[in-house]
Amino acid sequence: QLPPGLAFNADAATYESADGSRRIDYAIRWFSIFDEWELGLSHFSGTGREPQSFKLNSAGVIAPFYAIINQTGLELQAFIEEWTWKLEAISREDFNERFLAMTGGFEYTFVGISDSQVDLGIVIEYLYDNRDDTSLASSPFQNDITTGLRFTLNDAQSSELLVAIVTDLDDQTVVSFLEASRRLGESFKLELEIRTFSNTNPKRPLYVFRKDDFVQVSLAWYF
Repeated sequence: QLPPGLAFNADAATYESADGSRRIDYAIRWFSIFDEWELGLSHFSGTGREPQSFKLNSAGVIAPFYAIINQTGLELQAFIEEWTWKLEAISREDFNERFLAMTGGFEYTFVGISDSQVDLGIVIEYLYDNRDDTSLASSPFQNDITTGLRFTLNDAQSSELLVAIVTDLDDQTVVSFLEASRRLGESFKLELEIRTFSNTNPKRPLYVFRKDDFVQVSLAWYF
């Protein structure tokens, strides 16, 4: 919560670039497939989309500050029989400081469990981010592991269900989530999303979400 008497105004944002929001940014991405492997490399140079900090101006309004960043990314994926191996990593520089963040892991799929058309996938991923908690743009998932189950019904409605938990290996904070989707007819898609937070540490970023468990149901119409 903001202190009494202070207001937040995104329209009053300030920028590291002298050109403000009109600075020209540059991005490039290369992607290729080698047999079972998929490889992507990317680079972005320009104004970051995440606020680096917030500043209080003379009118008592809090406004976000956006820095110039240089970010290089790697995407690697391999499909080997029932295994899917994944790695996504970025290296970003702003204010002459550089950090590394990555997500890597695998999914193993049991095809046609119990002689049915349902596939069951076991998902395990590791999340790493070397920014400390004092950084505004830091990720709460700095040393965490995701474990989950993915059910794919392989039916005409493309029904899918994913249940998983993300566990902080430093303080055992747990984020649980469920995602489900199913097509209805030719034009509609029903989606369900559930998020819960438990065992949050008062000294860590996820503590602010301790009362923010939620359930969301959405119906999309495609035309």
